[in-house]
Amino acid sequence: MLYYLEKHLGGAAVFEPYVKAHVQEFAGRSINTDDWKAFLYSFMEKTYGQEKVDLLNKVDWEAWLAGTGMVGSGRLFTFD
Repeated sequence: MLYYLEKHLGGAAVFEPYVKAHVQEFAGRSINTDDWKAFLYSFMEKTYGQEKVDLLNKVDWEAWLAGTGMVGSGRLFTFD
């Protein structure tokens, strides 16, 4: 899922700052899915604006978080 979100949101240049902020925010404590998702939305909105929130809103969260198997169709991974 994290790889999918990285690609969906614009690549490593967008996603890596989020990962760093996430580690800093939650270091040393446990969180649940709602905490993680709320921080993801908040970070993307504050850092990149509504465009990234709109992209997050297009994610099929139910399928990713509660479904089985690989979500979506087509190739998730590409190799150069």
